[in-house]
Amino acid sequence: MSMNLKMKELNLKLLRWALVLAFSSGLWSQLALAQQREGGARGSTMHWPQFTYDLGVSAGSAGGRSYTEAHLGINTFFDHWMAWRNAGFARFISDADNIFGVDSSLRGIYSAQAGNIGGVTFFGGPGYRFVNRGKSVPFAEAGLVLRLASLAVGGGVKVFMNRLVDKDLGSDTQYFLILSGAGSL
Repeated sequence: MSMNLKMKELNLKLLRWALVLAFSSGLWSQLALAQQREGGARGSTMHWPQFTYDLGVSAGSAGGRSYTEAHLGINTFFDHWMAWRNAGFARFISDADNIFGVDSSLRGIYSAQAGNIGGVTFFGGPGYRFVNRGKSVPFAEAGLVLRLASLAVGGGVKVFMNRLVDKDLGSDTQYFLILSGAGSL
């Protein structure tokens, strides 16, 4: 078996586990949100972890080809200042095969809130991208989200550090938009 085939199999196994983790995280997040809202209606204090989901679209260019990505993420907040995000994504590349996978990142968060009415949140941190083909790579990201009630809109930048994995690859900088909210089943 060639080394390239072994790497593809390993990437597929990692991708499957990351997808299972993201999916199960999403199911548990919806259950936790439902329980949290029931508890909140009785006047109880806030409990951790909390869960949210987000939908994002981003665009960029790598290797001379432009691309667009779509993301669906599950955010697990361990406290008001830290979240673990797992997001399935699809990268649609012009004149090449598409790439699918999961981004997993740990985000530091600073929020200035005006009660339940709205607020602004800054975030940033490291992560790792697991892909179905090619090389999985580390990344760093930062962004800003504006919130009004349970709906939020924001944007940010993500830099894939391809050179840490392969010195012949260049960096890949991606700009993204975010639409997020909270909900329950």
